[in-house]
Formats: sequence, structure tokens, C-alpha cells
Amino acid sequence: MPKLVKATLVMSDHHLGEGKPKLEDFPAENEKAYLEMLKAHLELIGPDVSYCHVIGGDWLDYHVVEFEGRYGVFPTEEAALAKTEAIMQAHASYFAGLRSLAEAFPQMFFEIVPGNHDLDLKWPSVQEVIRAALVPPEEGRRVAFPNEVRIAETVLFCHGDQFDPFSANPPEHDTIKEDVMISRKVMLLMLLLSLVLAGALAGFTFSLLPYTLAGVGVGVIVSFVVLFLMFRWIAGHLAFRWGRTKTVLNVPIASHMNAGLGTRLKKWIFHGIGRRVDHGDEWILGVARKWYVLPILLPMVALETLALKFFYLFRRPREKFNPRLMLDLIASTTHADRIEKGLAAFLEERPGVCHLIAGHTHDGKMETVEIDGRTVIYYNSGTAIRQMRTYKPEVRAVTAWPKLETFFRRVLYYWIHAPFGAAASTMAYLAVPVALFLLPEMPFLTALRWPVAFGAVFLLLWWQFAAEYRDGHFFRFTPPEVLEYDDGSVRVRILQYDHDAGRFQLVTGEEATWDHYVEGSVN
Repeated sequence: MPKLVKATLVMSDHHLGEGKPKLEDFPAENEKAYLEMLKAHLELIGPDVSYCHVIGGDWLDYHVVEFEGRYGVFPTEEAALAKTEAIMQAHASYFAGLRSLAEAFPQMFFEIVPGNHDLDLKWPSVQEVIRAALVPPEEGRRVAFPNEVRIAETVLFCHGDQFDPFSANPPEHDTIKEDVMISRKVMLLMLLLSLVLAGALAGFTFSLLPYTLAGVGVGVIVSFVVLFLMFRWIAGHLAFRWGRTKTVLNVPIASHMNAGLGTRLKKWIFHGIGRRVDHGDEWILGVARKWYVLPILLPMVALETLALKFFYLFRRPREKFNPRLMLDLIASTTHADRIEKGLAAFLEERPGVCHLIAGHTHDGKMETVEIDGRTVIYYNSGTAIRQMRTYKPEVRAVTAWPKLETFFRRVLYYWIHAPFGAAASTMAYLAVPVALFLLPEMPFLTALRWPVAFGAVFLLLWWQFAAEYRDGHFFRFTPPEVLEYDDGSVRVRILQYDHDAGRFQLVTGEEATWDHYVEGSVN
């Protein structure tokens, strides 16, 4: 029988934050469950086998950690160190648990792969802080920070952002670079100057237009165009003159939206978006459940678009952004399959890979991919965070319009099974349009009546169609495991840990076994 010489356990997407309730996806019970699973696997493998624990990206979620009282991307080393300390303080027991396991199992080492939420791990000073937390000072070599992990000749791990066109981290040589940055004070001064000039021109524009609804609309549009042009002129002509060259992270543009708008929405509206495989469900339910969300959400998206295009342009003038990119970014969060479209191109550049392990989408699974006649098995490591247990009623359509039938049958299902909730939501949604029809005739309000009424009915039906039924939370750890033997053979599979029984099984439901492990000893 071949002898097992090395075991690798991969887990990704922990999303450790700074412990704030609505933003933290890795609470204390999560820490305990994860350490229990890791210890159980280490004990099964045994002390005589080299053990690699791959922490596969989005381990520390720098996007949900404040710096100087604000959320957002701060691409400096100072900000990365401050955020790292905040996360480690919030999860002191978790880091102490990993350190304890590293001391109890000296054959264990860590490969920590940065993801799109923790690109800050590329700073050498941050890596030293992490090493000091996980292993003794003289054993720092046990902790490495590669972009990819070649586990065996034919097995490769990467976070998965590499085939996500919006969130892909830059290549190694372009991760930390010299770039022009403008201080917030100078940026605000430039903004004030732009507003003054644009305001003067807008005032002149309004003086030429009639005071009607159409005239006001044209004036607002012209004012915004003037303001945009002012922003662009000032950024283009003065940014490099007033800015300072600093060493910064080359953060992908999607991370700015995620850390800014994404974190604010998660805090205020979409509290469970991190705990769902399908972010689209949370978008739908978050908007549809609360009638006031859409009027708030749309201006927030518009302001974020402006901030990314102009304010971010002020601070990082070499970056490009446009509204179409914003729409593509939002759409990409609602369809996991869109994120995986770049998988084929990624594999074409790596002809020797037969097993690809990645995270990023939080969707633990295994599937076969055909690339130019080559069969590659793709394993997704899922997520280490606590997930929501939800389900929706299955509807078997019988008409020629299955999607439309499913929509209205789910609405009917909601009325049958939750009549009080359905009635309450209907009253809440129809209150505003009914009030508009009851108010006296006014040109502006009269024009809004039917659009508001149609919008309210659409959101109401959308909510009742998407109604879900929750049953608490659960942990579903699906770590891929790679076993390497002394004859060069490799065994790759996805495990699933049963916390109640304290044992591993395959993700297919079969019990997991280890050939080298017999009656508590290692052969």
C-alpha cells in the first residue's frame, strides 16, 4: 500500500471582520466549529504526515472594517496594519486556537492565499503580524502567502477571483506600486471649487429657462453636466500637480464598490447577504420586503457611481470607471455562474492542471469542465461562515408560460400559508399610492400617481413571490482534501464535517475513510 506523505485541507472565505453584529459573518460559534473541524482532521491524518492547511482567500474581510471612522478601501500600509489589528482583537480566541493547533501539531504549516477582500495581506508588515500570531518567531517559514498553491503536479488552488473579471486581483508585479494620491482636504477643496463654478453656471442656465417642470428638468441635467465637466477638468489638470506619490495597493475597482456601497448596504439593509450562496436572493428580498428601500437604494447607487468616477478619480487619477461598469458589477453579484465564465480561459493558460480548487463564490460543489479535449475536475471549497437555512416552495408549472405561472403560484402560496403577513404587506405597499390618489389635485403629485401605483404593486408581488421560509442557521464546511502518496499518486475529494456526530463524510453523503489510518494508528 502506498504511504501517505502529505495531506492538504483547503478552506476559504471565512470573512473575519471586527466583530460588529450586522457586518460580522464569523461569530464566536463559528470560530469554535471551525477549530473543532480542523483539529478532528489533524488527528485523523496523524503526526507522521506533513500537513498543509490552505486558507484560500477572503480570510480577513478588510472591506467591513472601519479605518478613521469610515468604511472603504484604504490602500496604504498604515490602514492595512490597523485593520489587521482590529480583526485579530475581535477574533482573539480564533487566532489563539490556530496557534494552539500549530504548537500541538508541528508538522502543520499554512498557505494563506489573498482574495479580493484581503488583498491587504500582500503587505510584508501585515504578513509578519499574521506569522507572529500563528507560529513561534523561529518558525515563520511555516506560514507562506502565495497567490496560487500548486498542491501536486496536477492540482492547483487559487482563490477564484482570477476568473472574475470585476474582482480579479492584479498580478504579483503590479500589486504594490507607486501612485499619485490626493489628501482628503485637498480633495474637498477641489470639490468646493467645482461646486462654486458649477453653481454659478447653473444659475445662469436657470435664468434662461422657463419655470416649468420641463424647464427645471433641463436645468438640472445641464447643471449636472457642467458639474461633471468641472470635476473632470480639475482632476485632469490639477490632480498630478497637487497629489503626492505614495506606495499603495493596486486594488481592483470592484473592491471600492464592495467596501463602500456594499458595506453600507449590508449594514443598513442586506444584513444576510454574506451568508447566502445566491446574493441575488438577498437583493430581491431586501428590496421587495421594505417599500422604502428602493427610493434609498437608487440614489445610493447613483452617488456611489459618481464617487467612483470622480472622487476616486481625484485620489487615483489613473483609474477608469463608467456607469456601465457599475451595472455589470451589480449584475455579477446576482449570478454566481457569471463569475465562473472566466474559468475556461484561466485553465487554458495552465495545461498541466487536472484538478482545480477555488473558493470565491461560496458555493461548495464539484463539477467536470472540458477544456480543449482535456477533462478538469473543478472543486469549490464553499465558505467557512455560518449560512442561512432557507427554502422556497417548489412549483411544477403546467402551462405554456412556466415562469409567469411560477411567479403567480408562489404569490398564491404565500397568501395561503402566511395570510396575515400577506395582508400586512399589501396594506403597507398600497398606503402610499392610495394616499396619492386621495390628495387634492396637484400637477406634480398627479403625474406621480400611476408610476408609484405600478411600482408599489410590482414590489408587492415581487416580495410575495420571493417569500422564503427560514429555519435558523447552520454550518456547512465543505473543505477539499488532497492526499499525496510516496508513489506519486494523488487523491482529491470534497469532505463535509458533521458537527453533531464529530466525523467527516464525503460531500456525496458517503462516509469518508483514510487508507493509512487503521484503529487509531498511522500505517
